[in-house]
Amino acid sequence: MPKALIAFGANVGDVWQSLRRAKELIAADGQIELIAVAEPLVTAAVSGEVDQANALANYVNTVFLIETQLSAAALFQVTGGIENKLGRQRLRRWGPRTVDLDIILYGDMVIDRSDLQVPHRRMSFRKFVIDPAIEIAADWIDPISGVALKHLSHRLQRSERRILWVTGDIASAQNVFEASLAGIAGENQWSGEIVAGFDEVEDPLDDYRLLVYSGGAVSFAQAARIFGGPWLSLERATPGESETEVRGAIQAMQ
Repeated sequence: MPKALIAFGANVGDVWQSLRRAKELIAADGQIELIAVAEPLVTAAVSGEVDQANALANYVNTVFLIETQLSAAALFQVTGGIENKLGRQRLRRWGPRTVDLDIILYGDMVIDRSDLQVPHRRMSFRKFVIDPAIEIAADWIDPISGVALKHLSHRLQRSERRILWVTGDIASAQNVFEASLAGIAGENQWSGEIVAGFDEVEDPLDDYRLLVYSGGAVSFAQAARIFGGPWLSLERATPGESETEVRGAIQAMQ
């Protein structure tokens, strides 16, 4: 049966009870076998907004490793149903959550639908996802970057606080990057290089923590494989959305 990783997060109400109930409901599904649950950790909220994360309660996060007879689409329906049972209200993106269940990996599949992206499009740079994931699935290969989760973790822990942005519009990307840094604690510790391709990049594997992609001389698939580390695609994002996404990624890597 295919294996999948499901990330859990909650910061509203009795979060420990929500975690227990989510675990019970997943395990009770006749088409899912719960194999392992990572040790929960408590982290600061990530909002993608200037200074907004400080106003939100901390999150409890963990990751479930499962085997399932369900397709990824059917599993997505199951996790959504569990969220509904536990009282999730979808008021705004990155807002407070009674429970959040995200399919971060499903076998080696890549799924890109309007309602479901696998691997989860923000999983590779979120320390609060990768840290528990490597406890139970360190050798699992991210099909986007082509590297194991433990190597994504290594980059997040040890690489310089530098972002490599590959884009077809360098001027716009520079404006978005500068706006993204505004208001972030420790912003002076972050820097970025914005390029059209990799010809002018000396050592992408050692010198950068995150790949941001919004077009350029290579495709996203090529860029992610060359970079071999945490990634964020902004191909469908507006400038305003891009600013929030980059700021949220920096918050998640702190």
